[in-house]
Amino acid sequence: MTDLGRFQGKRICVALSGGADSVVLLHVLYSQAAQFGYSLCAVHCEHGIRGEESKKDAQFVQKLCDTLGVTLYAFEADCVALAKEKKESLETAARTFRRGVFQRLIDEKKADYIATAHHLDDEAETVLFRLSRGTALAGVKGMVELNGFYFRPLLPYTKAEILRYAEENGLLYRTDETNFQTEYTRNKLRLSVLPELEKAVPGAAKNLARFALIAGEDDEYLTRVSENLIKRVALVGEEDTGWIVAFSNEKVLFRRAVLSVLRSIGVE
Repeated sequence: MTDLGRFQGKRICVALSGGADSVVLLHVLYSQAAQFGYSLCAVHCEHGIRGEESKKDAQFVQKLCDTLGVTLYAFEADCVALAKEKKESLETAARTFRRGVFQRLIDEKKADYIATAHHLDDEAETVLFRLSRGTALAGVKGMVELNGFYFRPLLPYTKAEILRYAEENGLLYRTDETNFQTEYTRNKLRLSVLPELEKAVPGAAKNLARFALIAGEDDEYLTRVSENLIKRVALVGEEDTGWIVAFSNEKVLFRRAVLSVLRSIGVE
């Protein structure tokens, strides 16, 4: 487990769905809060996707927090309607809702950090998903334990290790049946592809996560070097951007410099 001493005097808010991962995360952080001197609260996001089951999740989370004496912030939204309105996937709408909630808690000074239960298998799944879609190094860059106000203390651990912790500590949790519906792309990877990959290449998930870490370091370095090709100049005409990118035969640098300037003028 990470060094929790650096969070002394800080407020950590656990993103608590009620599933095994987040319940284990809450238990781990709760059991060490007094020792390391941080305060703990939790947040639950009701996405309006699973009807009565979602309500039971919310009730379970509330009861758990009441038992522990942990303050719970609960939010709800109709992500199905939001997805249709914005013409985006349900997964995207739900993620946008959650991130908005987390940012609100930070802005309102109710938390200094949001702790999420992402683990090593999540990392491997994300890397495999992005590679399959043809990403470059920048896209495959993995998650890190601490990124801004996001804190991911379970990132080094596998799902199997998390479930074993829950069993050893007698922790109860809710099971989201949608996690087993293979119409979702990520579920297909999680349920079908990754298990077979582990059978063929034992340790594949850990190796994918390690690759993401190395790829991220490489990309950060190349991006930093590519900035030498970029120059800001005075505007000449109405259509001038004020940026100049020096040409380079080093494609990895030239490509990054161009993309950086495009982003700076609002092109994504």
